[in-house]
Order: sequence, then structure tokens, then C-alpha cells
Amino acid sequence: MSKPKIKKQIIKNDDWGTMLESPAARRIIWEILEHARTFGSSFDENPHRMSYNEGQRAVGQYIYDEIMRNCPERFLQAQNEMNSALKQIELKNKENQQGENGEEDAGE
Repeated sequence: MSKPKIKKQIIKNDDWGTMLESPAARRIIWEILEHARTFGSSFDENPHRMSYNEGQRAVGQYIYDEIMRNCPERFLQAQNEMNSALKQIELKNKENQQGENGEEDAGE
């Protein structure tokens, strides 16, 4: 690899790491990976739709590969943060449902 290409790759590696230091950036990247069906199937009975889905998945796979090549610990961090956020949402929903049920019982 030539010196300019090596220098460009080093900058790119640093850019990925710097970007993913931000919790907001990790959330956005996670949303993009989910939207692109990076970890799912692109199958559709309509071949045009399946081609479109596969194109989205390829972009998601590129992003995932870059993260894993440059800063894999940030992917794990994003995954843990998303799991924690989902658990908090589930707990809030459960509390809200219990609160609504309790109010209905008290009014009867």
C-alpha cells in the first residue's frame, strides 16, 4: 500500500473511533444497522424488493465491517447500551400498565 493510502486508512480508522465515542452516534449507527436489516434476512417473494433489501443490507454490512475493523469495542458498547435502553422501556411500559390497572380498580 502506498504512503498516501496508508495515511488515509489511519485517518479513517481514527474517524470511526472518534465518531463512535459519542453515545448519540452509537444510537444512530445502531438504528441504521437495524433499518438496513444488517443481521436479518433480505428475502422477499418480489425479486425487485429483495434486490432493494439486499442493497440496504450491503450498506449495513459495510458499516458493521468498518466498526469491527476499527473499533469493535464500540459495537459491543452500542449493543449493551441498546439492550439497557430496551429493558428500561419495557420496565416503564410495565409500570404504566400496572398504574392504569390500579386506577381502574380503585374507581370501580
